[in-house]
Amino acid sequence: MIDRALRDDGVSGHYLPPDRYAMADAALTRTLIAGATEVGLQPMLGSGWTVPTPFRTTDDELTAYRNEGVLVTDMITASLFAVAAALGVRAASAVISTRAVDARRYNQPAVEAGGPQHRGGQVMKLLDAAVATLQANEVAV
Repeated sequence: MIDRALRDDGVSGHYLPPDRYAMADAALTRTLIAGATEVGLQPMLGSGWTVPTPFRTTDDELTAYRNEGVLVTDMITASLFAVAAALGVRAASAVISTRAVDARRYNQPAVEAGGPQHRGGQVMKLLDAAVATLQANEVAV
Protein backbone atom coordinates (compact mmCIF):
# COMPACT_ATOMS: atom_id res chain seq x y z
CA MET A 1 0.00 0.00 0.00
CA ILE A 2 1.30 3.43 -0.87
CA ASP A 3 0.75 6.01 1.87
CA ARG A 4 2.47 8.84 0.02
CA ALA A 5 3.81 9.26 -3.49
CA LEU A 6 6.89 11.19 -4.51
CA ARG A 7 5.65 13.70 -7.08
CA ASP A 8 7.79 13.24 -10.16
CA ASP A 9 4.78 12.65 -12.41
CA GLY A 10 4.10 15.89 -14.26
CA VAL A 11 0.37 15.83 -13.45
CA SER A 12 0.09 16.46 -9.71
CA GLY A 13 1.58 19.94 -10.08
CA HIS A 14 -1.50 20.96 -12.03
CA TYR A 15 -3.73 20.10 -9.05
CA LEU A 16 -1.67 20.82 -5.93
CA PRO A 17 0.81 23.46 -4.85
CA PRO A 18 4.45 22.38 -5.05
CA ASP A 19 5.44 19.77 -2.48
CA ARG A 20 7.57 16.64 -2.42
CA TYR A 21 4.77 14.14 -1.79
CA ALA A 22 1.08 13.64 -2.51
CA MET A 23 -0.67 11.87 0.34
CA ALA A 24 -3.14 8.99 0.52
CA ASP A 25 -6.14 9.15 2.81
CA ALA A 26 -4.83 7.48 5.99
CA ALA A 27 -8.16 6.00 7.13
CA LEU A 28 -8.96 4.58 3.69
CA THR A 29 -5.45 3.13 3.46
CA ARG A 30 -5.82 1.45 6.88
CA THR A 31 -9.13 -0.08 5.78
CA LEU A 32 -7.54 -1.31 2.55
CA ILE A 33 -4.65 -2.86 4.48
CA ALA A 34 -7.09 -4.63 6.80
CA GLY A 35 -9.07 -5.91 3.82
CA ALA A 36 -5.95 -7.14 2.05
CA THR A 37 -4.86 -8.94 5.20
CA GLU A 38 -8.29 -10.56 5.55
CA VAL A 39 -8.04 -12.08 2.07
CA GLY A 40 -4.65 -13.57 2.83
CA LEU A 41 -2.26 -10.97 1.45
CA GLN A 42 0.68 -9.59 3.42
CA PRO A 43 0.61 -5.90 2.56
CA MET A 44 3.55 -3.59 3.12
CA LEU A 45 3.01 0.11 3.75
CA GLY A 46 5.38 2.71 2.39
CA SER A 47 5.96 5.46 -0.08
CA GLY A 48 6.06 5.21 -3.83
CA TRP A 49 7.83 7.18 -6.52
CA THR A 50 5.54 8.24 -9.35
CA VAL A 51 7.52 8.84 -12.50
CA PRO A 52 6.33 8.74 -16.14
CA THR A 53 9.38 6.79 -17.31
CA PRO A 54 10.21 4.13 -14.69
CA PHE A 55 12.68 2.32 -16.92
CA ARG A 56 14.66 5.51 -17.58
CA THR A 57 15.62 6.10 -13.96
CA THR A 58 19.26 6.18 -12.93
CA ASP A 59 21.22 4.10 -10.45
CA ASP A 60 21.70 7.17 -8.27
CA GLU A 61 17.98 7.97 -8.25
CA LEU A 62 16.98 4.41 -7.38
CA THR A 63 19.52 4.23 -4.57
CA ALA A 64 18.59 7.63 -3.14
CA TYR A 65 14.88 6.92 -3.14
CA ARG A 66 15.34 3.44 -1.69
CA ASN A 67 17.40 5.03 1.10
CA GLU A 68 14.50 7.46 1.62
CA GLY A 69 12.16 4.50 2.09
CA VAL A 70 10.50 4.35 -1.33
CA LEU A 71 9.24 0.81 -1.87
CA VAL A 72 7.93 0.93 -5.41
CA THR A 73 7.99 2.96 -8.61
CA ASP A 74 4.76 3.49 -10.49
CA MET A 75 3.29 5.80 -13.09
CA ILE A 76 0.01 7.07 -11.58
CA THR A 77 -0.27 7.20 -7.77
CA ALA A 78 0.87 10.80 -7.18
CA SER A 79 -1.54 11.95 -9.87
CA LEU A 80 -4.38 9.97 -8.29
CA PHE A 81 -3.70 11.44 -4.85
CA ALA A 82 -3.40 14.98 -6.24
CA VAL A 83 -6.63 14.85 -8.23
CA ALA A 84 -8.46 13.34 -5.24
CA ALA A 85 -7.18 16.12 -2.99
CA ALA A 86 -8.22 18.78 -5.50
CA LEU A 87 -11.70 17.28 -5.75
CA GLY A 88 -12.03 16.83 -2.00
CA VAL A 89 -12.40 13.05 -2.17
CA ARG A 90 -10.41 10.29 -0.52
CA ALA A 91 -7.95 8.04 -2.32
CA ALA A 92 -5.79 5.06 -1.49
CA SER A 93 -3.40 3.04 -3.63
CA ALA A 94 -2.37 -0.59 -3.65
CA VAL A 95 0.09 -2.13 -6.07
CA ILE A 96 1.47 -5.56 -6.74
CA SER A 97 5.04 -5.44 -7.91
CA THR A 98 5.68 -7.36 -11.12
CA ARG A 99 9.36 -6.69 -11.66
CA ALA A 100 12.30 -6.06 -9.37
CA VAL A 101 14.35 -3.25 -10.87
CA ASP A 102 18.04 -3.86 -10.43
CA ALA A 103 19.87 -0.56 -9.96
CA ARG A 104 22.82 -1.86 -11.98
CA ARG A 105 20.67 -2.63 -15.03
CA TYR A 106 17.05 -3.52 -15.45
CA ASN A 107 17.86 -7.19 -15.72
CA GLN A 108 15.45 -8.77 -13.28
CA PRO A 109 12.97 -11.09 -14.97
CA ALA A 110 9.37 -10.02 -15.22
CA VAL A 111 6.87 -12.05 -13.28
CA GLU A 112 5.25 -14.18 -15.96
CA ALA A 113 1.89 -15.89 -15.55
CA GLY A 114 2.55 -19.52 -14.71
CA GLY A 115 6.23 -18.90 -14.02
CA PRO A 116 7.97 -19.69 -10.73
CA GLN A 117 7.39 -16.17 -9.36
CA HIS A 118 3.80 -15.89 -10.58
CA ARG A 119 1.65 -13.73 -8.31
CA GLY A 120 -1.18 -16.25 -8.81
CA GLY A 121 -4.37 -14.98 -7.32
CA GLN A 122 -2.88 -11.90 -5.67
CA VAL A 123 -4.43 -9.46 -8.12
CA MET A 124 -7.89 -10.96 -7.63
CA LYS A 125 -7.45 -10.99 -3.85
CA LEU A 126 -6.40 -7.36 -3.93
CA LEU A 127 -9.38 -6.50 -6.11
CA ASP A 128 -11.67 -8.25 -3.60
CA ALA A 129 -10.06 -6.23 -0.78
CA ALA A 130 -10.51 -2.98 -2.73
CA VAL A 131 -14.19 -3.66 -3.39
CA ALA A 132 -14.74 -4.54 0.27
CA THR A 133 -12.97 -1.31 1.27
CA LEU A 134 -15.21 0.75 -0.98
CA GLN A 135 -18.31 -0.99 0.32
CA ALA A 136 -17.22 -0.47 3.95
CA ASN A 137 -16.76 3.22 3.21
CA GLU A 138 -20.14 3.50 1.49
CA VAL A 139 -18.72 4.20 -1.94
CA ALA A 140 -20.70 3.04 -4.96
CA VAL A 141 -19.01 0.17 -6.77
